[in-house]
Amino acid sequence: MFTISCNNIDKVVWKNADTCLFNNLQCASVWQIRISNFVPAIHHFVSLLSPDEIENANHFNFEKDKNSYIIRWGILRLLLSEYLHQNAATIAFGKGKNKKPFVLQNEKTVDVYFNISHSDDCVLIAFANSEIGIDAEKIDRTFNYRDMLPVLFSPKETNAINISADAAIYFYKFFTRKESLLKATANGIGNYIINIPVLDGDHSMPENNEVDIKSNWQLSSFKLEDNYTASIAYAADIENIEFYRANETLIPE
Repeated sequence: MFTISCNNIDKVVWKNADTCLFNNLQCASVWQIRISNFVPAIHHFVSLLSPDEIENANHFNFEKDKNSYIIRWGILRLLLSEYLHQNAATIAFGKGKNKKPFVLQNEKTVDVYFNISHSDDCVLIAFANSEIGIDAEKIDRTFNYRDMLPVLFSPKETNAINISADAAIYFYKFFTRKESLLKATANGIGNYIINIPVLDGDHSMPENNEVDIKSNWQLSSFKLEDNYTASIAYAADIENIEFYRANETLIPE
């Protein structure tokens, strides 16, 4: 039997980037990036990308989307270079289950796992020493989410959304919990998404389950400013999450 535990982080303290020591992957870390803050340094980020990543960036039709891709992958490389003590441009990635990217390790690097989520101007990148997933969503109150309730949520979850003081907030909170776990386990959204339990509290999962859960997980939700909400899925034995804001100090002079 496995356990999925769901909770809320009521107060998130975002630390400055220059306070991170990059030496403790026993706890999870979440980095917040605002794309608009880094557009002036776009040429530096381009210089860090692999030929395949540059090709991917060039597939975008709109400059805003292209810049977003370049910046989030460039900052991912800069952050990984700190954790791995490796030049950012030399980091190589592989693709695992459902094309989930991972760092190709060598005898000199530590085990580091990551996951990226972006919504509009906001990007979140999570790191840990085991599989991790993160999902951020900008709350769109014009979206007719009620049509999605029977597809995504159990009757109890749907009821919790409908009777809450702010149904839209609960819809996005519960959705990001499900999505973060799917990303952590590299399981694509399928018919079994409804079977991922996301109500606050502990939920038991049988060893043979449709969601392919094979260990204990923690799903923690937190709010961001500007009408964003997010959730992070991480191994139950991780005791702490640190939060950082990426800024220009990450870019070498």
